[in-house]
Amino acid sequence: MGKQELWEEVLEQGWNPQRIQAFVRCYGALVRASILYHLRRYGDLGALEAQLRALEEVTAGRADRRGIPGEWLDLAQEIWQGVWLEIFAEGAPYLKRYRCYIERQQREGKPVRPFRDYLKGLVWHVFLKKAEDRSSERALPWAQAPPDVEDPEAWLEAQASCPPCEPPPLSVELDIYWDQLLRCLKPEPKRIEQDLIQLRREPATVLCWACAVLKRQLEGGSLENLQAFIAFFCSQRGRQRSGPPLEGLTPHDLNLEVVAGRYWRWEEDICRLFGKQIRKDRVMSQIHELLKASPYRDLLSSEGE
Repeated sequence: MGKQELWEEVLEQGWNPQRIQAFVRCYGALVRASILYHLRRYGDLGALEAQLRALEEVTAGRADRRGIPGEWLDLAQEIWQGVWLEIFAEGAPYLKRYRCYIERQQREGKPVRPFRDYLKGLVWHVFLKKAEDRSSERALPWAQAPPDVEDPEAWLEAQASCPPCEPPPLSVELDIYWDQLLRCLKPEPKRIEQDLIQLRREPATVLCWACAVLKRQLEGGSLENLQAFIAFFCSQRGRQRSGPPLEGLTPHDLNLEVVAGRYWRWEEDICRLFGKQIRKDRVMSQIHELLKASPYRDLLSSEGE
């Protein structure tokens, strides 16, 4: 018999301060990342930028173009509290619903989503409710039930077990980490897993994680070769555009704003920028070997791509 999961332990023995703390330790990062993910779905800027701008402008009393200063922080706090109130409610009704969901799926021979994925559905459900209840005149258009739905409450409730199948890409947060990797920074791989991979477990987020791991492990020429690969990869991101002449750049000048959309070639541009011949296949082999020994090896194709 496998190890009892935390939610099963609560259903069997009830809530106490220790189990409440354990739940927050275990799932707090996922809840936080899910809230930020849904906030980013609104507007051209990510929620992180909107919140920072709101904090900077609050003393000046100027409104952010997408809401009153601090509105996004208030909404995020409301969602955070709402999620934990649902989970910690007396009698653990949310955990009982998850157990009923498992039993129903098993009876019907359908796959069962793990608790972490089910929890993302709860965050989405609470987010919709809190966003709909905001008094702001500028309502979030996707926080409303479709106009042809007869019972909006039932529709919102259904979102708890049916989160969007194809959520938008995590481009804002992902680009933040690629920018750090281009610069002389070493983002924490654990943070990338928490902020990106546990929301979208896909090649784009896992490659970013692998580069962050290698950047902390490599030194000297090997580290510079990895930087060259990161520059090449990031140059393929976004719409193609012109930029400053390559001759005026050095590896120390690189950041995502300079690199993205340049579509540099390996031999003609990257090797010239770094002033040496670099074998791209060797860098890719290092990444491949790291992924083979990682929890994400299943994302490698049969050809090892």
